[in-house]
Amino acid sequence: MLTQIVYSAMSFYGNILIYIHKQKMEYLNNFVILSMAIGLNVLLIPTYGVLGAAIATSVALLLGNLLQLIQVKYFTKTFFITPHFLKKEAS
Repeated sequence: MLTQIVYSAMSFYGNILIYIHKQKMEYLNNFVILSMAIGLNVLLIPTYGVLGAAIATSVALLLGNLLQLIQVKYFTKTFFITPHFLKKEAS
């Protein structure tokens, strides 16, 4: 549940990268997220089954969105999500 809240609050950063003409960066981000998801699934599913798949997917998506957030901050010199916004989303 927490992963879904954070993901929904951060998922638009990929679109921002496209809007600021960083499509190649977003393509590479998606490749990194896919690679992380596959790698983590290969590691976690044999041991944890469905729970391992859920953990792998959540970790890959959160780390991918964090990567996008850092890139948007670097290119635009601003954060679009503040701690106040996240607190409001969680409630």
